[in-house]
Amino acid sequence: MNIQEKLMSRNGLATVKLAKQLLNMPVGDRIPTVVEMAGGNKMAVGTTFNALRTLINDKAIEVIPRGHLGSFLVSKNINLLLGFAGIRHFIGVMPLPHDKKYEGLATALMSQLEEASTIPVDMAYMADAGKRAEKVLAERYDFAIVSKAEADELLQNEKLVQVTVFEKGSYVAENTSVQEGSDVAVMLAAKDNEEVATLLKSLVDVAKIAEMQEKVVKGEIQPNY
Repeated sequence: MNIQEKLMSRNGLATVKLAKQLLNMPVGDRIPTVVEMAGGNKMAVGTTFNALRTLINDKAIEVIPRGHLGSFLVSKNINLLLGFAGIRHFIGVMPLPHDKKYEGLATALMSQLEEASTIPVDMAYMADAGKRAEKVLAERYDFAIVSKAEADELLQNEKLVQVTVFEKGSYVAENTSVQEGSDVAVMLAAKDNEEVATLLKSLVDVAKIAEMQEKVVKGEIQPNY
């Protein structure tokens, strides 16, 4: 039985919930007990136990019991957990790539995220930062790229969360403003999509993205977005 078939089974929803929870748990941490997981996810204890066994038996995670201290997460297979969580791709939205810096940022983001997560990354392009944020809140996209100056204003909406801040010079202001932070890119996500936001935060490598973005700007790498 493949992952998709298992997710269609009786314990499928529980497996999805646990996979999302464990995706963002650091290796080495104590995992919640089955009773704690069941209560936190509002599921039956037996269902939760079966879902956890599915993840262990399929080698999505490895757990070691340590007596009265509890059980600890000693390894996890990100690719398998993504499959069990039902996360098969990331879709982002950023400014129109009318500048080499944007071409570099799009190329670097897609390349680095695909390398880190082993799942496809698609990018859409939209001129207005406010509209990009709206589409993220409407669950059209997993994340939006805006300037830090724009993010500071948009984050007044508590339904948005900041995923990460990129290096200075990663963004091109969409107007003539010289407002502080207008040349720094920021990734935003929806608070309701917390699992994906936290996962993206763990996957994004700001230094690698800055390095590849600069190579595209200099013409050392062809843009690919």
